Amino acid sequence: MTDIHEAYNVHEHHPDEGGSHPKYIIILAIIAVIILLVLASLTFAVTLTALAIVAPSLLIVTPVLVIATVTLFLLGIGFLASVVFVVLAVLIIWWIYKYTSDGHHHPGAELVDQVKDKLG
Repeated sequence: MTDIHEAYNVHEHHPDEGGSHPKYIIILAIIAVIILLVLASLTFAVTLTALAIVAPSLLIVTPVLVIATVTLFLLGIGFLASVVFVVLAVLIIWWIYKYTSDGHHHPGAELVDQVKDKLG
């Protein structure tokens, strides 16, 4: 059985061989961060608006605990979604920093680069 590197005729890639810097990956990651932050802010704004609209009705219909429970559950889900979007954005920013500052590439980056060179 042949090694995967031999099967695809892949050799080790050195940075001084004229390979292109993965600018597109960084640009896509930045776009993803912007989209996630926009989603987080929209989710947060809608959740606060829903809370402002529902809060007076909760005072009026206090005996209806099911409605209050469902409303609070939905508000909690809204806040949770907002937090998840922010955490994802922070993780992508951290990945960009780590990817650009350390010079390390994700596992298999050399294989992807060489296959991309062969195809294009």
